[in-house]
Amino acid sequence: MNGNHLNGHMNGHMNGHGHGHGQPAALLARYVDRPPNSFLVLSYNMLCHSAKHLGHFSLSEEAFPWERRWALFEREFTQYDADIICVQEVNKLMYLSLLQYFGAWGYEGLHIAKHLPEDPEEWRWDAATLGQAIFVRHSRFEIVASTSTLLRDLFTEEESKAKDEHGLADVIKSRAEGCLCVALREVGSGQKVVVACAHPTYYYTAPQFATKPTQISLTLRAVGTFAAACGVQPSCVVLAGDWNSTPENGGYALLTTGVLDVSHAEHPASNGWALPVLRSDLGALRSAYATMGAEPVFTTKTTNFTDCLDYIFVGSALEVVDVIPLPPDLLMSHCPNEEWASDHLAVGAFLRLRAK
Repeated sequence: MNGNHLNGHMNGHMNGHGHGHGQPAALLARYVDRPPNSFLVLSYNMLCHSAKHLGHFSLSEEAFPWERRWALFEREFTQYDADIICVQEVNKLMYLSLLQYFGAWGYEGLHIAKHLPEDPEEWRWDAATLGQAIFVRHSRFEIVASTSTLLRDLFTEEESKAKDEHGLADVIKSRAEGCLCVALREVGSGQKVVVACAHPTYYYTAPQFATKPTQISLTLRAVGTFAAACGVQPSCVVLAGDWNSTPENGGYALLTTGVLDVSHAEHPASNGWALPVLRSDLGALRSAYATMGAEPVFTTKTTNFTDCLDYIFVGSALEVVDVIPLPPDLLMSHCPNEEWASDHLAVGAFLRLRAK
């Protein structure tokens, strides 16, 4: 954290800009000085606080109460001091805590719940209902517009009618996966950027795993349509989220090359759904961490799965200046645990908009 950034508004929380007494070594290893004139985008799957989702890790709400988890999250958010925060797996209770915290420090918040119009309304705020949120520091960016879109509503007529042996389109249409987008104007420069938060469903075996790159294709369609409506070029887009895709998966290839050919094992056409080549409405994007050298070895490390699933993708008009390092493997036990409140780790990229 830079002492003169926003008058060092969070510095009082952490003794010495994040180097507080008693901080775990793995968190201290994540500290990085803010590069001049950069803004920090953070993405974090926070693990929904509900009996259902904690139960996946043999935890209960009584054994790992929200107050204890929130104290761990607050410690992290204070150290990172991000300008734009994209979070996934956020239910009502979690969003209210986040809104209270970030609102007190001059941020505006937006939230969507994974909820279909035909679902009972009370499900929208059930503890097990996932959601996504974006928080924006309004001294740095003005919110120009925002939108949320259900991916199931973005199919073209041709895609809906394509031969589909395994009902893969129905898998997507039955779920409430969506994309949250916000158009921002940078204070000072007046340049605009679109930031989107995404969390496609995880499927890792055929044929359902073909729905993942399809969901990502629909997400790119949603963001591209919104950006165009806001007069923002694809080169000025930031996509953050838990993509449930490793660097070897088809979704990652689509994001970073702009194309997923029908011959790819995870393409719908290779799994009984006669869709054509998948093309990104935003073209090829760059992963912030890969741009700085390499993807993290892991962004999630549980007792039975360790890999990289979380990314921040950017268009060519955004310069990647630095990234928040992931904890060294030797300092990182499986999570969630008493030091890390989620099964994922936050990823963060320091960016600059290139002068026009």
